[in-house]
Amino acid sequence: MAHIAVIEDEPNVAKAFEKVLVADQHVVTIFHDRGRAERGLRESVFDAVILDLRLGTDALAGIGIISTIGAKKKPPPVLVISGEPPGMNRPQCLVLGVWDYLQKPVEEPTLRFKVTELLEESNPRSQGIHSVGALTYDLHKPCAVVWKREEVGLALTAYRILLELVTNNGAVVPHRQLYAVFAGQVTSDNDKLRNNLRAHVKTLRDTFRDIDPEFAALRTVPGGYCWNE
Repeated sequence: MAHIAVIEDEPNVAKAFEKVLVADQHVVTIFHDRGRAERGLRESVFDAVILDLRLGTDALAGIGIISTIGAKKKPPPVLVISGEPPGMNRPQCLVLGVWDYLQKPVEEPTLRFKVTELLEESNPRSQGIHSVGALTYDLHKPCAVVWKREEVGLALTAYRILLELVTNNGAVVPHRQLYAVFAGQVTSDNDKLRNNLRAHVKTLRDTFRDIDPEFAALRTVPGGYCWNE
């Protein structure tokens, strides 16, 4: 369930949107003009905003509201649904951070799908927490790693190397790609870089083996390393 602001000057359109959203168990607050919308956005917290660009005779009302939303510390994602052709305003809206731009009329299945997609993509937990086999990590909490339900304490460099490996699970990650984690982009291989990488990987392995002596997910392979889970 999400709290969604619908900013739309046509009452019938706003009610149609509300009907679809309430059927999906969302809470909906409707605003019909810019003034009330901006006050409501200041006074309440919304998980998403559905916005028409033209409100009454004000053709730029929606652009102004988007700017107001963008200035918030934690701005909710905005879905623009406008009668204006996308070519006229879509590029400007996207530059301002709008999640997507749809042209009216919008069918119920399209609205339902877009809102579900928007909420899933903007959910910090869905973006941050990932699992690969027995490993779980949270992108919003650097170094927060769990292996077989045990917390793993990692230094930042080891954690970044781990991310390179697990996001390429099952594939060989070349030495040079891993050098970039601690040495920036490099143009050539050398013993110093290779030894530094080897030391970081050893630390990473040893840390996992401290809590799981049978740990074998991190493998040394020709040309680089591989996480295989």
